[in-house]
Amino acid sequence: QARERAALLGGLETYQEQVGLAEGKREQLQAEKAKLRIELIDARRRLEEADLRREREMMKTQDHHQRLWTSAIAARLEHVDMERNAAQKAGEEALAGARQQWKREREALELELATVEDRIEENLDKTC
Repeated sequence: QARERAALLGGLETYQEQVGLAEGKREQLQAEKAKLRIELIDARRRLEEADLRREREMMKTQDHHQRLWTSAIAARLEHVDMERNAAQKAGEEALAGARQQWKREREALELELATVEDRIEENLDKTC
């Protein structure tokens, strides 16, 4: 019985050692798990930061494209305005030229009319 008891005590000690080793291993695994959890959280944070940086860059790019688009539209509008102003000026110059031409033609016709009237009067005076 003493041997049996010693064997049981030896088995119990071995069992207790194994339980102690298992508990140590469990604590080690829990520490590793906590460390991995922290690494995962850090990785998610870096990913979020990268997403935010990419979004900011996209917004900057969109803003830049929007400014370029706005500038292009403004330039086209300015070009259209310049063309309109040039056409308006050309129209006004043509109109002024036409008025001058009309005025010259009218003066010439009035002079011709006055000459014809004078001739008619002279002919009337001669005939009467």
